[in-house]
Amino acid sequence: MNRPFGRRMRKVNKLSEIRSTIDIMMEKTKGLAMSPEERESIRREAMLKKAKGYKLKLLENPSAAQDVLSSLRQEIPDDRNLIEAFLWKVLVEGLPASEEILKYLDVMEAIAPDNSSILRDLRTAFKSGVKDRISDKKKIIQKEKKKLAVQGISGSAVVPKLPKDIGDDDNNFSAVLEKFKAELLYESPA
Repeated sequence: MNRPFGRRMRKVNKLSEIRSTIDIMMEKTKGLAMSPEERESIRREAMLKKAKGYKLKLLENPSAAQDVLSSLRQEIPDDRNLIEAFLWKVLVEGLPASEEILKYLDVMEAIAPDNSSILRDLRTAFKSGVKDRISDKKKIIQKEKKKLAVQGISGSAVVPKLPKDIGDDDNNFSAVLEKFKAELLYESPA
């Protein structure tokens, strides 16, 4: 009976002699410390991640913006200032040239009511661009229908193919949007 027990003990002793990777790493990094710049860089990365998380929460449910912003106000003051600056930057840089921009603008107004005039101007520019695109699209459709009618193709079921260059108006709004982004980044609330 002693024999099997002795074999087990030898195996346990051999296993205890094998050092873990963690032990080796701890031994090699003993005495090393991060510089203040490295600590600040890691802190800034963490605050940027938090800002992106707040952005997602705000855009997923804009009606709960005040709740999300109140939780942001509970952060440590230094962290809160950095998170707010990153949040504004992330929102401005992510402004889409689509209908979703309205959701962004609502959230941004809740964050920085002082910038509401710029945000209102951007909202107006977007809505004006949408109206112009719709008007232009209708004119192009009518023009294309007339071309088809000349060829003998007409009726209520006729839907003409639109030229590929009809999307050029989106590029016009994108240029306007870039100007507003630069202005909004300059007018950062934090």
